[in-house]
Amino acid sequence: MFRFQKIKKSIVDIDTFCSVFKPVGDDYLVYDTETTGLNFMLDTPFLYAVSWKQYACAFPPTKENMLKFIGLTLKPKYLFAHNAKYDFHMCINAGCPLPNGAHVADSMTVARLTTYVDDE
Repeated sequence: MFRFQKIKKSIVDIDTFCSVFKPVGDDYLVYDTETTGLNFMLDTPFLYAVSWKQYACAFPPTKENMLKFIGLTLKPKYLFAHNAKYDFHMCINAGCPLPNGAHVADSMTVARLTTYVDDE
């Protein structure tokens, strides 16, 4: 989950986040899920977080909140998730799968490909 206290973002509710993000629909949106366990088929999310520029929002995955979140996912060029495959399944488990047009990127893969690793 995002470390809100460390990244100096303005914490807002989902409605405020949508009103700020939707008119712009920038190049990226970052999201993450907190879940009841690690089984991507059986477990469910209990908290979502989204972040964009200086704004961050955490919300429970109610039907209303998830519809607002899904409405955000088609706007950006890239939708980043820290473990994209797992978070993708959590949207399905929450009853609101990501739309087919969402361009999902995995931040773990990006980090692995862009970070120098010293095996020694």
